[in-house]
Amino acid sequence: MVEAAVGRDPRFELCDLELVRGGISYTVDTLRSLKAAHPEWSLVLIVGADLVTGMSAWKEPDAVAELAELVVMSRDGQAPRSDCRGSVVPVTRVDVSSSRVRKRVRGRRAVRDMVGTHILSIIESEGLYRQPNRAMAGADGQRIQEDRVSSVEGDPG
Repeated sequence: MVEAAVGRDPRFELCDLELVRGGISYTVDTLRSLKAAHPEWSLVLIVGADLVTGMSAWKEPDAVAELAELVVMSRDGQAPRSDCRGSVVPVTRVDVSSSRVRKRVRGRRAVRDMVGTHILSIIESEGLYRQPNRAMAGADGQRIQEDRVSSVEGDPG
């Protein structure tokens, strides 16, 4: 889906580094790999203000801050903690989430205004989010079920 979302936009490049590496993925490991492969790059890590409050619990948070410039997206005036080391950028909240998309598809409600055409095509052709029959690996490595959808029908908006 990431490929469908960004593949036709020349401003983006798909990176499968974390998929190829496999296992648990930590931000610090990804940043180190990117820096080793592209030492000339200036890395920027963009996170929401809600996420930055828990960064001290991340694996090697000081190394993350050294490897990449931190940019904090502050939604609806939500301010990051006072000791935030990053630049704060206010943004307008976009009320779209993957859980909301899945819920609407499961309820046979339209999502065409929430996802791009290419993403909608994948949801429809792969039958995503309607029936609980697709197993995935959870954060702890255990198998979990994901809902799937056979088609997207319903209201126009």
